[in-house]
Amino acid sequence: IFVVDQHLRIAHRNRTAAQLCPATVCHGQPLADWLFDPNDPEHLMLALQSLEQQSRWQGELLLRSPGGTLPVRALLVPVDHEGVHAGRYLVVLQDLRERQAQQLALRQLSLSDPLTGLANRLGFAEKVEAALATNPGHGVAVMAIGLNRFTQINDSLGPRAGDGVLVDVAQRLQATLGPNDLLGRLGGDTFVVLLSQGDAAAAEALARRALAALHERFTAAQIDFSVQSSVGIALYPGDGQTADELIKNADSAMHDVKQRVGGDLRFYQPRMNTELLGRMRLDHAMRIALREQRFELHFQPQFDLQHGGLV
Repeated sequence: IFVVDQHLRIAHRNRTAAQLCPATVCHGQPLADWLFDPNDPEHLMLALQSLEQQSRWQGELLLRSPGGTLPVRALLVPVDHEGVHAGRYLVVLQDLRERQAQQLALRQLSLSDPLTGLANRLGFAEKVEAALATNPGHGVAVMAIGLNRFTQINDSLGPRAGDGVLVDVAQRLQATLGPNDLLGRLGGDTFVVLLSQGDAAAAEALARRALAALHERFTAAQIDFSVQSSVGIALYPGDGQTADELIKNADSAMHDVKQRVGGDLRFYQPRMNTELLGRMRLDHAMRIALREQRFELHFQPQFDLQHGGLV
């Protein structure tokens, strides 16, 4: 708590404020030398002037201290004596460091995968957008990596063992990356990699390293087994102009590999989205037809022409 006079100079402070602002240093000094808005030097003065029309002002400012600047919520109140303004202002400050630390921790949680600690879809997309903004002249590639038939691991060994495999996969993939690459997890058994500086050759080389790392033996629940993986690659700007487009198209290429061959890599092609959309439409149409009993069973008998018998 500070009290400032009609010239907006510090006249009094309580014990807590004295720890940050000793009397030998701040007494008689302008409040604006200690309390300020880095984006608007006149913010505090305008706030004090506004007290002529209203009874209080509240906002967030910075307070200088021997240890640096502190984020504070400031409450400014004019001091009255028998209903007349006494030419003093009461300045009550609340330390916001703990609140800001909590907000930062919550934001980090919202951007990270709780199992592996990697960036989640939202956090990864933010990093991709930042790479597109800061490296417009460099190649940017997004790589989606999926484990084939991962549900078999969960079904046979249990979800705890499956989680352990995913953590192991994250560690193996991280070991294949360069210092400027970023690894994330979209969810389930799908991981993503951002190459902020690289072309098709660099992306393919990294994909080969990832496939080799995941081909090594895994151990869970005292059982050794192998895992096949599929990789899809999308390149900026040809395969997408935004983070969402690059992630979606890399994921489409990865699923295309899974359905066709598995255990390999493939670069995105526009037809992949067309085929995926066609499969979605066919799947939907078949479900509707099944529900509405629109399927018909046709049986065609086949005869052996040499012997005339039904085969």
